[in-house]
This record gives sequence, structure tokens and C-alpha cells, in this order.
Amino acid sequence: MAKQSFSKHIISDTSLNVEDTVSQAAGPSEIIASPKIEGETKAKGETKAKGETKAKGETKAKGETKAKGETKAKGETKAKGEAKAVLDADDDEASLELDVINYLGPISHNGYLKLTKIIESKIERDSKANRLILVLATSGGEPDAAYRIGSALNYYYDEVEILIPDRCKSAGTLIAIAAHELIIADLGELGPLDIQLRKSDEMGEQSSTLNIFKTLEELQKSTLESFRHFVTDIRYGTGVSTKLAADIASNLTKSLISPIAAQIDPMKLGEHNRALQIAKDYATRLNDLSDNLRSIDSLEQLISGYPCHSFVIDRKEAKVLFNRVRGTQNEQEELLYRFARMYMSKVSQREMYRNNEADVQDFKLIVDLVTSSLDAVEAS
Repeated sequence: MAKQSFSKHIISDTSLNVEDTVSQAAGPSEIIASPKIEGETKAKGETKAKGETKAKGETKAKGETKAKGETKAKGETKAKGEAKAVLDADDDEASLELDVINYLGPISHNGYLKLTKIIESKIERDSKANRLILVLATSGGEPDAAYRIGSALNYYYDEVEILIPDRCKSAGTLIAIAAHELIIADLGELGPLDIQLRKSDEMGEQSSTLNIFKTLEELQKSTLESFRHFVTDIRYGTGVSTKLAADIASNLTKSLISPIAAQIDPMKLGEHNRALQIAKDYATRLNDLSDNLRSIDSLEQLISGYPCHSFVIDRKEAKVLFNRVRGTQNEQEELLYRFARMYMSKVSQREMYRNNEADVQDFKLIVDLVTSSLDAVEAS
């Protein structure tokens, strides 16, 4: 009877905490084990939280990757749509107002023939415009071919604009002089007007006319500086007469410079000098057609005012040399620039220069090739 009353008292006593009851009923080992249970529960909770966080991160990363892919695809699709609207207009009257031709690779006679063939085919189809944009990217080539190309452009078209999407060096700069207006894009650049000559003892190697004349300039400076140094040191260091000091300095300078000067081939020097004179004469004639060089000083700067063949003449520098230079100004020109860059990334320019074979095409074909390539990527 007493036991039953005691049980009822424990159950009905609401002031007694359940955990206290369990603690009182449990043995010492069970009481010690309870923190371990709490630790395991906490660890499981943290692991679950980390897993959920990781899963959320992966889901977010996948979402961002997908979004980037969709954004890129939308951009390419938009570019294709814009290009089609702006450039692919055979039946539009606007297509008769402008021709666009792409020239990529070495400047050569073969490239000149390809270019004139495209223009003449337009004449035969009665689809040639009066205005041309030549998209030109080259590391240089033959000055004779460059002159023929520049002359042909002005013969066939009333307005000649040249868009430079990338490097346009050496003979490419010579063609640029023939343009009534230069459009130098953000990544475009010209170079000094030095002509590349093939090295007779090296396969596929070329030498710059600018290099040999800069070498001569440095040799001349070194000779004068050496002579002055020797004269001063001998005259004031030994107390001999000025005439004797000059004779000794002359002999010392001669012994120092002669071995270097003996390595200069006079035949090679004459060849480079003639090449440079040819480039200068061609540039003068092409500028008579375009009247785009600011002055004769601009031509001299292009020929001998820069230290090396690879010197970058960007849009800002070109404005000092030419009367009419600008960047891309409208949607059409920006699309030409973008598609030219995309096409350049998809062809092997190394093979072009190895075979001396330029890639010359109507720009509508370039748009078709690039869009076909993008379609193939989307399909895969």
C-alpha cells in the first residue's frame, strides 16, 4: 500500500524534472555516457550541415556554369543574328554601297591575284560597290605585291577603307598608306615600313632592312665615341701634342672597329638599301592616291624612325602619322572586327606563311564559315 502511494507521488509530482528522474534512476556509468551521446549527436549534425552546404555550393556552381554557358551561347547566337542582318544582304540595295574583303596572311603576288579575282567577279555580276573595306591582317611580305594591291584598290574603288583587326606590319603598312581612311580596332597595330628580305643561307628566315641600318648607326656612334675618348685620355693623360694624340687615337679606334666592320657584306648592304628605297618610292606613289600621310616627315618616321621591325604603332601613334585614323564606330564595323578575330582563331596562319599562301575571301564567306563553326559547337 505504501509502495503504490509512493509511485503515484513520483508520477504526479510535476515539479520533478524528467531528466533528474532519469539521472536518479540511472547508474553512474550511464550518467557519464550521456555527454558522449550529446557529442555524437552534435558531430552528426555538423556533418549533415557540411553536406548540405557542400551540396548547395555544388548546385550553385552548376547553376553559374550553366548560366555562363547560356550567356555565351546567347552572345554567339546574337552575333550570328546581327551578322546575318548586317552583312548577308545580297538583295538589299545597301549591299551595293559597300564591299568587304578579308586579306589574311603574307603579302604576295598570289594574294594580289586572289584579291583582283574577287573584285573582277563582282564586276562581272554587276554587284561591285564604289566603297570598299579591306580587313587586313599580315606580318608583311613583298613590297611589289603590296604596291600592286594598294594601286588596285584605288583603281577599282572610289573610297578605300582598311580595317586592322590585328597586326599589320611591314608590307601591310605599305598597303595601309593606300587607304583613304584607316580603321584600327582595339587590338590592331601597324609597324615600321621596313622590308623583309629572305636570308640566302637560312630556310624560311627573313632579315629586316631596318636592322642593318640601325646596326650601322650604332657602329658609327661607337667609332666617334671611341675616338673622342682616346684623344682626350692621351692628350691630357700624357701631355703629348693634339696632333700626335689624334694619330694614336685613330689607330686605336681602327684596331677596335675594323674587325666588326669587316663582317658587313657590301653586297648585302646595297641590297637592303635598294629595298628601302623601293619601299619609300612605292609609299610616295600610294600616298599620292590616298593623301593620308600627314607629311614627308611621317614617311621618314615610318621608314627609319622606329628602333625595330616589331615596334607597335597603335591607333594613338598612327594618328600622329596619318590624317584619317579612327576606331570602329558603328555596329557593322564592330561585327567585321569581331568576326575577323574569330576567323583568325580558327585557321593556321603558320601554314600560310610557310607556304607563302594568303587567305583572301569575300567577307560574307568568312561570316558563313564562322557561323557554321558555331552551329557545330552548339550541336555537339
